[in-house]
Amino acid sequence: MNPEHYLAYTKMEPPPEAVQKVIDDLKSPLAYGKPETGNSGGKTELCFSNGTTLQIDFPDPENLLETAYASFYRVMSFKNIVVKENSYPFIFQKDASLSLEEFVLETNLEKTVLSAADTEGLRRGIYFLEDRILETDGPAVTSGRWRRSSWVKHRISRCFFGPTYRGPFFIDELANDIDYYPGEYLNKLAHEGINGLWLTMYFRDFPSS
Repeated sequence: MNPEHYLAYTKMEPPPEAVQKVIDDLKSPLAYGKPETGNSGGKTELCFSNGTTLQIDFPDPENLLETAYASFYRVMSFKNIVVKENSYPFIFQKDASLSLEEFVLETNLEKTVLSAADTEGLRRGIYFLEDRILETDGPAVTSGRWRRSSWVKHRISRCFFGPTYRGPFFIDELANDIDYYPGEYLNKLAHEGINGLWLTMYFRDFPSS
């Protein structure tokens, strides 16, 4: 992108076509489609044929898991799995014995149980569970037991599309009304395990009392 195009864009004029394609891609929903794998789910084949129910026994007073639950329901919709009462149970529960961001997932013919000690552990577990559902060809979940924890604690990303706070433009993500991190882009980052965003700015620009 040449400087003229960049300055025009930061002034909220229509962006160049190439930039608009990037914006549209960032805003596009996460694609859940996967090719046929030949994985029937084994013991759990057709376990969702009569629908599923979500039993949440995990405290989340600040609703930090709202987007993770929404993603889970989107996977159910994508797989044409009906969510209703008195059907195959997904149980999301707290287990204080686990470490931060750690989760345990156990799936079998009778139920699926996801345990974690903190919200980020449950979030990671939900996304992992989504993959176990999506990797089957039918209304099933791969059977098994998994225990996972994060080896890298701080996983930071920076939007390559975001401007840099240096010459000659001195523009950052907070300097205009452009949404450099739309909700669906954040959803994609979360599914990749990203838990931090890099923003370039200077302390002198922060308001002081």
